[in-house]
Amino acid sequence: MLRVHWVGKQTLGTAASAYSFMRLWNLPETKQVEAQLLGKLCNAPWQRAANEPPAANNASAALQPLLDDILNEETCLEVRESNGAQQLVLAVRVNNTSATRWMVNLADVLSSLEGTFPTKRGPGWFLNSARTKTAYELERAGAWIVVGAAKGTNGLFQEIVARIGREQSPFTVTATNHWLAADVDLRWLGTTANIQHSTFNAQLPKGRMSLVVSGDGANTVTTGELVFPEPLQMNLAPWKFPKAQVQGPVVEFGAIRGLGPWLPDQVFTWADARTPLQMHFAAVDGRANEFAKLAEAFLPKGNAWLANHGLGTLAKTPGTSGIIWKDLPMIAPHLTATSDSLLTGGLVPNPEPGTNAPVDIYPRPTLDELLATLASKTNLVAYQWETTGARAESMHFLGQILRVSTRHPQMPAGTASSVWLQNVRQRLGNCTTLVTLTAPNRLAFERTSTTGFNAVELHLIADWMESPLFPRGSYTGLSPIGPASAK
Repeated sequence: MLRVHWVGKQTLGTAASAYSFMRLWNLPETKQVEAQLLGKLCNAPWQRAANEPPAANNASAALQPLLDDILNEETCLEVRESNGAQQLVLAVRVNNTSATRWMVNLADVLSSLEGTFPTKRGPGWFLNSARTKTAYELERAGAWIVVGAAKGTNGLFQEIVARIGREQSPFTVTATNHWLAADVDLRWLGTTANIQHSTFNAQLPKGRMSLVVSGDGANTVTTGELVFPEPLQMNLAPWKFPKAQVQGPVVEFGAIRGLGPWLPDQVFTWADARTPLQMHFAAVDGRANEFAKLAEAFLPKGNAWLANHGLGTLAKTPGTSGIIWKDLPMIAPHLTATSDSLLTGGLVPNPEPGTNAPVDIYPRPTLDELLATLASKTNLVAYQWETTGARAESMHFLGQILRVSTRHPQMPAGTASSVWLQNVRQRLGNCTTLVTLTAPNRLAFERTSTTGFNAVELHLIADWMESPLFPRGSYTGLSPIGPASAK
């Protein structure tokens, strides 16, 4: 179901490929986020198992040095399903002092959670929980500490311990010169993440995703592949970008096509460098001439929802077939059919260009160069380019406005994640993402960026990391993972 290999922060600290990445990681603001993250993870098992508040169990302190080892040292994780039961094994490369600490501290943690203490077995121990019907085991194998958990016999645990004895490694890693490598079953991932959308879970294909994160010294390089059991039936028609709609230089550009019969044939987004809150979007679809009828039917239902869950009202745009979301602070999202096959819209109907456009610290391609990239790859499904630092600031303001507009709490400015985003913006350079159809049932993706994430993802991660129920939910309650925030 899942296999992950992490080389460890210590290895990255001396790797030339991670030079720029580690400069970010070693900033005081990043260390503050790291400390908060580890602190929340220390409390998470008791919140999940017994719904206890963070300060209710002192055994959580025993987990801190173990999480430090996972962060800093080479770590392997594997989850396997056998006869309907899952088997989990975690292996961490540690010295003898740390191995002893694992034996003692993890025993304390599990005894607090399960109500019983492990019994010694060979070079480790074993615990069979009557409460959760889970068998835990730990063993020192070569240079590794190996931990297993399963409901019943854990054949994977014995297999990995034996492999370490033969090959000095928990499993074979095919990726080379990487920081992180992972392979995961998509349906298992959706179920484990507890994504709160039954239709999504029912339709999630039985496919697999592989991911490799590495670097070139200046950038983080992320590559991967999605493999599905059936062909995707994508129609990759020639790109039809509405170039005439673009009024100035852009700091973000995105394009996607071949999404299927229920969605537009092609969708484009772009952000104006002179108007930080503006985001333009366009959809090329042969059914655009039906939009006026759909908008007319949608208005009463949309306004009924806003009356209970949001601010403002939906109305027809004067003189057009479009609709606009009025009476919001600073923005007015709108969408209209400008031709029989084109839908266009944005967040600000008549923006006044600002005078403090982002400084061109990082090279910015022209629109013609971006469109040439689309045309040069016949199997390109999706493309996104941005200057992440410039977009991160805009995404913060837009996120706050949308939270107010949908009656969700705002992200406080003083949280560790918000402070981090504010202080590292000038260090976040260009991010380029490509998704290509390499076979009828295969999608490959590649991203070159500063941190591995784009501006929208960084904003959502910051919201998630501030969740009082972390790793469930989010601070503002917008996360699709787990239950909504208690706030």
